[in-house]
Amino acid sequence: FAGLFQSIQEHCERCENRNVTGGASAGCTGCLTSGIQGEHHTQTPFTPRPLVPGQRRRIVHLAIKRSVDFLVAALALLALSPLLILMAIVIKLDSRGPVFFSHRREGKGGKEFPCIKFRTMISEAHQMQRKLYENNEVDGPQFKLRHDPRVTRAGRWLRATNIDELPQLINVLLGHM
Repeated sequence: FAGLFQSIQEHCERCENRNVTGGASAGCTGCLTSGIQGEHHTQTPFTPRPLVPGQRRRIVHLAIKRSVDFLVAALALLALSPLLILMAIVIKLDSRGPVFFSHRREGKGGKEFPCIKFRTMISEAHQMQRKLYENNEVDGPQFKLRHDPRVTRAGRWLRATNIDELPQLINVLLGHM
């Protein structure tokens, strides 16, 4: 039954992520076990509840917002594709390593997602950070250097113009942001 209950839990999480409310019906366990034995029951383990006032408006608002986000991100990626391709070539010519850098960010509801950016540092930057801690210019867990030797030539320009952030449009397209 572990796989069945995991499947139900995943279904409930998908509903929750889509702001669909519901609850378990009485006798849920019996319904599940007898359903497996082939008996027919009208009760289901997840019963949708009626929408509360204002909830329909919120759902419509979220659907419109997601549609606009998707459309704008897709059009922006299409319009900026020559620049994005050029930046990918510049990054590859400037230093070895991947074109994109991805790190974990926390999104809506605490859900983590991979945030995509153009790589602006050398590929060994993380390993070099320990050696540079004594030069850290900020207190706390953040690490910052005004003239960080790990930043590539192209990376300095990409950061100054914020072009390194443009691949985050992919995150918007995927619904992460």
